[in-house]
This record gives sequence, C-alpha cells and structure tokens, in this order.
Amino acid sequence: FIILESLISKRMMLFKFNQSSLEWLNFYPPLDHSHLEIPLLIKNLNMKSILIK
Repeated sequence: FIILESLISKRMMLFKFNQSSLEWLNFYPPLDHSHLEIPLLIKNLNMKSILIK
C-alpha cells in the first residue's frame, strides 16, 4: 500500500535544493581527482613494498 500511495500521490516538494548537502556544491568528479592517480598510487605502493623487503 505504501508504494502504491507514494506513486499516485501528488505532494509538493518542500525543498527543491537541499542547502545542507555540500556534495551538490562541488563539481563531479572533483577537479583534483582523476583516474590517472590510481595507477600512480599503485606504482608507489609497489615501490614502497619493494624497498621494505
């Protein structure tokens, strides 16, 4: 019943934009993050493990 009622009811939204959510204020993906960082991190971790041994 709850799902059906939620689909057929026409309620007004109280807030169109949630001001308390900081993630909506940021760009996606973040400008300081890229997929190129992941291999670099893996390479650095491998080098550290080689140096420790």
